[in-house]
Parts: sequence; structure tokens; C-alpha cells
Amino acid sequence: MLDAGVRVSSLAETYDSMRAVGRSPDRSVTITLGGRGGVDVELADDATGRHDEAGLARQVAAAARVTLAAFRQQQRAAIDEALGQ
Repeated sequence: MLDAGVRVSSLAETYDSMRAVGRSPDRSVTITLGGRGGVDVELADDATGRHDEAGLARQVAAAARVTLAAFRQQQRAAIDEALGQ
């Protein structure tokens, strides 16, 4: 069994390399979340012409929900692996 310090170090390395991507339902917004907290938001070429402010906000929120869910799933898997579960 690994000692706690090694497990924490391994978990930190895993977190650093994590990357989750989520897209809005209409694919006009893509959000990428990195393990160190970096966030990239990409809009499709026609996103601002296709949506008004409220519509674009809904697409961004939807993409953010998908991205965060994917990231949290990766976090849980990393923790389970670090704890040997």
C-alpha cells in the first residue's frame, strides 16, 4: 500500500493533467476546464449571429454544466484511484 504522501502527490499530478470539455446543446459553445483551474471558452463562428444575449447565456450555462459534471467525474475517479478503491 502506498503511503499517504505518495498518494497525495500522485493525486496532485493527476489533477494537474485533468482536462474536461463540454459543449452546449447546439454546439455553439465549447468550454474546456483544466486541472489547474484554467478555463477556455470557444464560440462557433456563427454563435453571436445565431443567438441574442439571453440565448447565448443559456448556451454558455449549458456548456458549463456539462463541463463541470465531466470534471467532477474525473475528480471522483482520481480520488478513488488514489485511495485504492
